[in-house]
Amino acid sequence: MAKKAEDKTVAPKVTAKKTAAKPATKAAAKPAAKKAAPAKKTAAAKTPAKKTTTAKKKAAKPVSPEERMEQIRISAYYRWENKGRQDQSHLDDWIEAEDALTD
Repeated sequence: MAKKAEDKTVAPKVTAKKTAAKPATKAAAKPAAKKAAPAKKTAAAKTPAKKTTTAKKKAAKPVSPEERMEQIRISAYYRWENKGRQDQSHLDDWIEAEDALTD
């Protein structure tokens, strides 16, 4: 029974890590550490640039002849207004409006 009593009284071993202690005088003498420079973006530099694809134009919704004439009429009117409401310029304004809408 004496052995059991001895086993209980033994404390477990604790090992401590040894670290090198820095002298306090050196730490106080050095100026504040500089901030780390931002990391370079090396991944972006290594990968080739993505090819830009041109977006395909969607087919224009078909416009009825009445809607087209209305668009031309409105455009010609605003052209006439911007020119100062000149007399006898209605044909020129109409042709310019048609050209603008067909481009």
